[in-house]
Amino acid sequence: MNHYQAYRWIDLAKYEIRSKQWWMDLGWSIKSWNSYTDPPPSTLLSWFELSEEERHAAAKLCYFKLSWDGGYILDGGFPMARPEFRYGHWFNLSPSARSRASAMGYTTLTWNVHGLNPVESKRWDSLTDAEARNAAALGFSGTNWDCFIDHYRSYSWEELELYGLDMSYGMLGWNEASWSGQTRAPPSDKTRWNELTPIEREIASSELCYFR
Repeated sequence: MNHYQAYRWIDLAKYEIRSKQWWMDLGWSIKSWNSYTDPPPSTLLSWFELSEEERHAAAKLCYFKLSWDGGYILDGGFPMARPEFRYGHWFNLSPSARSRASAMGYTTLTWNVHGLNPVESKRWDSLTDAEARNAAALGFSGTNWDCFIDHYRSYSWEELELYGLDMSYGMLGWNEASWSGQTRAPPSDKTRWNELTPIEREIASSELCYFR
């Protein structure tokens, strides 16, 4: 609840606490911690405005999106802006965009039918350098790729726990055993969008970037 903020700076590095490095990754120093200088810029950023390294540090301090932002910050019902270009028809892409998409293995069919291109089963940091460059040129970033394309499905359960996403998938019936394939996937995995409960649909969209 306190995220170690009540501790003295010199105490943060103690063996039983060991949180100083994470605060430093968020830009804090002994001067800003003790209010001799202004807090670091990270304090003014929302969860998805933080860099990947900063989000990891915040997660190590037991923050996740909801607690860092102090509530839900949604963009059209999603945790970030939806990459609208991904949901248009292949022939509506510009020639240069089609060229970039083709270099990632997309065809008319695999662009228009989501999930057919094997690249969409990868998380951002598993993309090759060429795939990441082309994806970025199309308008993707690590945050919107992992949410809207991968839906964090390539994360381990431990990583989901780190970022608080285990709660979201837990609401859809998942647990560590089913996530790792030790037990069957929950019914929601084969359920049509309109058969999900209103709460399940809300969680799926506001946390995991799913929509119908």
